[in-house]
Amino acid sequence: MQDIFPRNLSAFRRRAGYTQEGLAEALGVSRQAVGKWESGQALPEAATLLTLADLLNCSLDALMREPLAEEGLLPASSAEDPRQRTYDAYHAHVGTFARSVALGVFLLLMGISLTALTAALAAAEAASTVVFFLFLAAAVFLFITAGMADDDFRKNHPDIPLLFDREEHLAFQRKSRTVVALSVVGLLSDLALCAVMATLSGGEKWDMYMGVVFMALMALCVTPLVYRGCLSRRYEPEVCAPGTRDLSGPIMLLAAAGFLIWGLVWDGWQICWVCFLIGAALSALAKQLQKR
Repeated sequence: MQDIFPRNLSAFRRRAGYTQEGLAEALGVSRQAVGKWESGQALPEAATLLTLADLLNCSLDALMREPLAEEGLLPASSAEDPRQRTYDAYHAHVGTFARSVALGVFLLLMGISLTALTAALAAAEAASTVVFFLFLAAAVFLFITAGMADDDFRKNHPDIPLLFDREEHLAFQRKSRTVVALSVVGLLSDLALCAVMATLSGGEKWDMYMGVVFMALMALCVTPLVYRGCLSRRYEPEVCAPGTRDLSGPIMLLAAAGFLIWGLVWDGWQICWVCFLIGAALSALAKQLQKR
């Protein structure tokens, strides 16, 4: 029972649509108490167990003694639960959306890098233009299709239940912190590398190659940040609310446009990379404002 009860409690709670905080409030206990029950550190009192079974719409026997079906993920009776199906669909949808937006940002940055490489190799100007617009078209296609799919999903599912497990959320947060830290270190290393390369200036072509390396490394560092940021919508009720949109893709698209205009019109290739840092800051700000 010590092993069965924590797993059953977590599964029945998610099936009933409760968060740990919501269940604790309904029972009149602390969230930490519910967390201890689900981690197997403690058991509720007998009277609380009866109330718990009523709230979760299950028998005391099922809660305490019956092993879970399907590798312990959910009780067999929850397979047809509509709220769980809606959240599972939303979970998959957000994953697809995050991959599309992140891939779009990667293509956009790599397109700029390969455009600079084409120019550095003294290819025809038309070749550089074609390379850039091919990558730009692919990125815009991904942004538009992902945005339209997101709008359609929200219209068809105006009420999205957040039935994720708290341990799943904590694991996501831990991994996200690692990804953010590594990406920021990568961006700072990229800037340091370019600063060192700038001191070894070898003419205009050298500067172009420096731009190629800088943009390629930036693509590798920024893409995981965008992906994890979009993926966090699975666990953020404010961002999941109908009528809200993830603005990371459009903002980074504008940052790329500013980068190109600054570089091509005012020949500011050595400093116009700050457009992407501004874009990242604006993306984070927009996300925080959406939560208010």
